[in-house]
Amino acid sequence: MVETYEVRFVNFTGRLPYQSGGVATKLHLWGDSGNGSTAFPKVFVYAAAFGHAELLVGGRHQRDPTNLADAFPAYAFVTQGVYRDGETLMVYGGQPGQPYDPTKPTASTINRIGSQAVVLLYTSRGELYKHFEYRDVEIERLG
Repeated sequence: MVETYEVRFVNFTGRLPYQSGGVATKLHLWGDSGNGSTAFPKVFVYAAAFGHAELLVGGRHQRDPTNLADAFPAYAFVTQGVYRDGETLMVYGGQPGQPYDPTKPTASTINRIGSQAVVLLYTSRGELYKHFEYRDVEIERLG
């Protein structure tokens, strides 16, 4: 049986200047951008959301294991290009076949073709709890 994961933002509360109050557009994130950590290489982000989100797995509400809160600190964003190999899932480093090294954030490669959507859920202690990535995302303007 395949379990479904549902992430629902309950608020948008960006605490840092680049988070623009909870919803930001057209910014560089991660790597050596100065916005976020070096955990991922620098990417251009079309749109990003910052705040708290609930997580349901198979319809069951999940709680933050560190403080039993109903919602997790969360980021969601859509990138220009992809930073992970589709087959090996390795984050691209600066040289072909080499993995990304967070201690050297300028040594990375972004495949500018395509895009990806990413949802990150953290514990109240700042530890990564869940990481969802979706490739070949299409962005459509409505209205």
